[in-house]
Amino acid sequence: MQTLVLFRHAKAEPQAPDDHARRLVLRGRRDAALVAQAAHNAGLKPDRVLVSDAARTLETWAVAAEVWNQPPCDTLPVLYHAPARRIGSRVGAAFAEGSACVVVIGHNPGLHDFAVEMLRHGARASPTLTATLLEGLPTAGLVWFERPGEDADWVLTRFITPAELGGGPGT
Repeated sequence: MQTLVLFRHAKAEPQAPDDHARRLVLRGRRDAALVAQAAHNAGLKPDRVLVSDAARTLETWAVAAEVWNQPPCDTLPVLYHAPARRIGSRVGAAFAEGSACVVVIGHNPGLHDFAVEMLRHGARASPTLTATLLEGLPTAGLVWFERPGEDADWVLTRFITPAELGGGPGT
């Protein structure tokens, strides 16, 4: 079984001296913890995490790492605002190196575009999950794909958002 999870960074401050330095706000830390815990409760056990080197993705990772028992993590500057194609390349390399459960913590529009491209290129999903994903990937949103083997089709199995867990705006 292979698992791919795309986890958008949590809510960050609206501005900083440079975009790369934007940090999570309190709501972001809470939302990251809610979503990471929900994924853990659903059985997520990453063996490789790929993280952009932006402050907000590293802070999202720090929250999730506590819940996910500190799996190995690669901090990759090339994931900072990476387009879908670059994300796909890094994911493919991680699976080729033997990972079974890869989590990418990054940014929109790249993460959302990559998830939608997976659907357009054969990944299966229920109409409800497809419609929800096409609406967008909110901060701290987590998209979960699985496949029984490397030659099988990916299936979108979960889409977890802070709002469905009682987080999001107003928290």
